[in-house]
Amino acid sequence: MASDRGIVLGISIGSTKGCVAIYKDDMPVVVANDAGDRVTPCATTLSGKENSLRVATRQEVVKGTGLIQGTLQLLCKTYEEVSKSSFVSRQICEVSEGPKGMPVFRISAEKSFTFTPRDAVTAVFAKLKESAKSAAGREDAKDCVIAVPVSFTVQQRRALQSAAEKAGLNVLRLLSEPACALLAYGIGQQSSPNAGNVVVYDIGATSVNVSVVSVMSGLYRVVAEHSNPSLGGRNFDTAVAKHFAFEFQRKWKMDMTDNKRSMAKLRAASELCRQSLSSLNTASATVESLYDGMDFQSNMSRSRFEGICGPLFQQCLEPVNQALAKAGLATTDISKVVITGGCARTPKLRQWLDSFFQGKAEVLSSISSEEVIATGASLQANLLASNVDRDLEECLEMQSEMPCLSCGLAIALGTADGGSAQLHPVFPVSTPIPARSKLTLNVKPDQTCAVVTVCEHSPASGEPARPVLRVVLKDLPATEQDKEIEISLSVAQSGVLKVSAKELSSKISAQVSTEPVQNGLSPGD
Repeated sequence: MASDRGIVLGISIGSTKGCVAIYKDDMPVVVANDAGDRVTPCATTLSGKENSLRVATRQEVVKGTGLIQGTLQLLCKTYEEVSKSSFVSRQICEVSEGPKGMPVFRISAEKSFTFTPRDAVTAVFAKLKESAKSAAGREDAKDCVIAVPVSFTVQQRRALQSAAEKAGLNVLRLLSEPACALLAYGIGQQSSPNAGNVVVYDIGATSVNVSVVSVMSGLYRVVAEHSNPSLGGRNFDTAVAKHFAFEFQRKWKMDMTDNKRSMAKLRAASELCRQSLSSLNTASATVESLYDGMDFQSNMSRSRFEGICGPLFQQCLEPVNQALAKAGLATTDISKVVITGGCARTPKLRQWLDSFFQGKAEVLSSISSEEVIATGASLQANLLASNVDRDLEECLEMQSEMPCLSCGLAIALGTADGGSAQLHPVFPVSTPIPARSKLTLNVKPDQTCAVVTVCEHSPASGEPARPVLRVVLKDLPATEQDKEIEISLSVAQSGVLKVSAKELSSKISAQVSTEPVQNGLSPGD
């Protein structure tokens, strides 16, 4: 329904595609953009205005000139972090180090312009908002719930919300993608408040993400998550493109695999072929002037596609194994599997998932896998907008998702000179909040200054610990034995992180807290 605040939106954006749903006539409706597509490319390019971005058209994405792509996961990442991945080599435009060590994109036209990942994400939000306004026929279509990856840090959530607000959206809440997926299917709602354990399997263009969600009393808690950021639809497209390149070479006696532009064209045609094979038994790939003026046309059957990508399908199931192992569950402990992401439409992949769970878990796929997350987000947006007159505490009580930490927290006790210190894990990933912990660590007798550093740290991700805040104890007296530092760490449901430290013999103490984080530290709050 439309509340007094106007039409509400549910928004989902990924590395390559975005989707927006509005709540209209008592139901969520996924809306199409001005090209008639229900999903919108998350690639951006220069707009007609100087020094600004817009979302690229489908034709511009295929052409592949002057595009900024895959920016969502780059929010709050340093250039050093980005350069270690394959992201830079996949970019069409130049990526370089900008102010404060952050990555910037450079696009050259008559002039050269630089943009940040946040600029690109803002342009995507603006396009999705425009589509929603056009479909709703109302200028006030701006209140929204935005789906966010489980792995997003507090800083990334802040950056995402900032980008949305810059695009003119009013963010009611950030909700984790698995929670949105479950809401879309009504899992854990009135008819089945205790649905047990549910796996959300998300396979997009660039990654596979698997979340294990515990559903109890209508609340969702992400108990484990595992991702493979180097596996996704692009791997399928590359495998098919290599097959077509071999066909081209066999027919014309020319090897085009070292020509980046030709291979980019062939991958785009391979992607369309793969998408068609999700619903057809045979599809074609056609590219005009593929290489040296020669055209290319070929057909592929679904069985041939499945044979080419069979090893990749096997790899796509490994994150499920890893996530279940982290959760301490077996396949028989899972009651339902929700599949999301554009590549989840592949029939063979669905068959493999069903076989993996031995046919005992219900695989849900009735809602388009590209639209399911935006659909769930719009349902939550309607719930929040319908109760806008209630106070904050009542709204929090209505939440569908149990707030949990999206990243683990660890403490390092070091010295003023910044010397290396051992990390002591305090809260693992998915710890329900509010949470509180206390520990005691020792420093040397002659140490006069102690620095307590709280870091976001998830060992399974393989990424280095990221400092969040520091507490410094100064003028500590010399002692004959090691000094004991008592450290207390708490995370409130509002997202406020508090840390206090006290040297027990001298009673010297200090404490620091972060600013309140709207929607908290959790995947959903």
